[in-house]
Amino acid sequence: MHLLLQLVQQVCKEQGIQVIGTTHNPVLLGFLEAEALASALLVYRTETAADSRIRRISELPDIKRVLKTEDLGSLHATGWLEDAAFFSEPDPAEPETTGDPA
Repeated sequence: MHLLLQLVQQVCKEQGIQVIGTTHNPVLLGFLEAEALASALLVYRTETAADSRIRRISELPDIKRVLKTEDLGSLHATGWLEDAAFFSEPDPAEPETTGDPA
């Protein structure tokens, strides 16, 4: 799997293309290069919502700090990614702000 992922990432760089793949395999996630991780997405569902949600993994709270000591595959296997995404979602009871103070 590691060799296959390396080849895909190499071809993407050389030819300037994007490949979209999906996996539930935590080991494969651990092999992602930093560049691929920067654009990797997490698709998850909450217990209370019928729809799936999509978040960029690199935008999860504390992910850069956590990845210094933890492997992405381990974070996926333990449910940390989904928990971080879920607990960082805005509270639906609070009104959304547009950033415009006026």
